[in-house]
Amino acid sequence: MEEKGKKLAVRIFNTGIGASKEDQLLIFKQSFFRSKEAKRVNPLGMGVGLLTAKTIVVAHRGHISFSSEGEEKGAEVMVEMLIK
Repeated sequence: MEEKGKKLAVRIFNTGIGASKEDQLLIFKQSFFRSKEAKRVNPLGMGVGLLTAKTIVVAHRGHISFSSEGEEKGAEVMVEMLIK
């Protein structure tokens, strides 16, 4: 977590399954999206977590991003919110 001027940035890293470039384009755009690898690793997931997070963050005038170097290379989610 870091303060950037009048923004608070929270970065969340993991060393999990990561995501292909093609899948990254769909993560925040498609309801119930799950990659083939995510379905294989955890068949019970719903695919709504990041889309729900985006809805909440945007409602509070924030920004959320997802990045990964590819499958099996982990991922980073960054949330930036304005500080009042």
